[in-house]
Amino acid sequence: MLKRLVGYGTLLVLLAMLLTACGGGDDKDDNGGDNDGSQQTPAANGTEAIFLGEAEISGFPMTRIIRAVEDLTLVSYTVVEKDGYLYPMYLVRNDTGETIENVSAIITFLDVENLRLTDASVVSSYVNIPPDKLVPIMGIYPVPVDYDGLATLIVRSGESTFDGYEPYFDATITTEPLSDTGEVRGTATNNSGIALVQPVATFVLSDAEGNLISLVQVSPTGLDEHGYWQPGTALELSGIVQVFAGDSLANVAKIDLIVAGYELKPPSRQP
Repeated sequence: MLKRLVGYGTLLVLLAMLLTACGGGDDKDDNGGDNDGSQQTPAANGTEAIFLGEAEISGFPMTRIIRAVEDLTLVSYTVVEKDGYLYPMYLVRNDTGETIENVSAIITFLDVENLRLTDASVVSSYVNIPPDKLVPIMGIYPVPVDYDGLATLIVRSGESTFDGYEPYFDATITTEPLSDTGEVRGTATNNSGIALVQPVATFVLSDAEGNLISLVQVSPTGLDEHGYWQPGTALELSGIVQVFAGDSLANVAKIDLIVAGYELKPPSRQP
């Protein structure tokens, strides 16, 4: 626990250093202002910052950025404010060339004068992420008093893979068009030839330009009585889109599914 707390503190220091290094002006770009309670933009790659204004943390002038580091790529993101809560959502690709344990979003909330209010962190629900695979990250937080915007640093989480869980991210996926009631539906078929455990599934809704509109994590049906996702079995997946960028779901042009399951293996490391 102490090790993870120290690691979290180190990440916050890294975030401050990156914000300071980027500098910046006083003007906010189009993605930094209000957009019916949401912000959204695609990201070109994991090394380019998206500038949202000037911030100050502990007396140092900084630039609000939302970026990924450590060979992670921020594909797109959106931040939705609804009913007194903030829902930051990120879509991240593992471009490290290796399987990594997890990814985290380190978030700093800022006021109208771009001063730090508080910090938070959230990890993806997916573990042991193979190279080139996409994973979503989504958090939910009460809107801080005097909140005006945020900065985010997306980093690798953990020093090695989660032992004993072999990842499977290559299920055969089907999705249906979005219903009038906002329901998303799809299936995921296990073609690995191996019984898998702990499947995780998230619908990814985007517009025609690839901008993220919403993430909907769902619980699958179709596991056997022991909780296994058997080979050849198609899991049924469905959920309601309750939080999304913009005024309506009319701009949804693409619905994807990110599904993972895990093969249980004997641990290779001793405790």
